[in-house]
Amino acid sequence: MMEKLKIEKNNIVLEMGTGSGYEAALISKIAKQVITLEVDFDLYLESKKKLNQLGYKNIEVLNKNGFEGYEEKAPYDVIIVSAAPMEIPKNLMEQLKIGGRMILPLGGFRQQLIYTERNDTNNFFVTGLIYVKFVPMNK
Repeated sequence: MMEKLKIEKNNIVLEMGTGSGYEAALISKIAKQVITLEVDFDLYLESKKKLNQLGYKNIEVLNKNGFEGYEEKAPYDVIIVSAAPMEIPKNLMEQLKIGGRMILPLGGFRQQLIYTERNDTNNFFVTGLIYVKFVPMNK
């Protein structure tokens, strides 16, 4: 997913589904800043503590619902979602910078990895990639 997004050193990345913080840590080695959202409070606390202890300065860990995104720091160059919604969250589309890229698993039992580029204010280029299996995205 990270390879397909072609993350660059000046990018601001929004990640949904912090989990252990592993993906955020990897992205932080490439991008300027990572804002990562985790809906599960215990996972949020654990990953925030771990990333702080390891000295990651360009990662902001928030206990928030991924469906909402994080408008306060939008627009984003890159959005990466590590849980599967049934449809692409409109809020995430709106928070993507023009020229920005997003990748997410989409669907229920049968999921497909979807890659999106925002071409202009109301125009998105959406491509289905491969079939995958992720946890459902919780509200």
